[in-house]
Amino acid sequence: MNQELFWKEPWHEQGFEKIAESTNHIFAPVFFEEKPLELNRFKAAWRNIPFERFRQYCEALPAEWVMDNDFLERIVIYLQDIQGNIETVVNRGLEKLK
Repeated sequence: MNQELFWKEPWHEQGFEKIAESTNHIFAPVFFEEKPLELNRFKAAWRNIPFERFRQYCEALPAEWVMDNDFLERIVIYLQDIQGNIETVVNRGLEKLK
């Protein structure tokens, strides 16, 4: 999905390394006063998003924002992959919080 050289999805081994370095990512330590022990509500919310909703999000974009429909389809697939791997993504994210 990502265009960056050597990038790995966050659910793969060492796939969270570059994400954890970012101060803008949802799991960046700067967003937490203290490390959460679990994110069960977050995981449940991700699991409850119907697959078709990801496509609907892309379809809701204004036409002038859509440059590449193939790219949007890859985003939909990526979001579905995240949903299927949300437990691992969250666990790896929590591991990176100090």
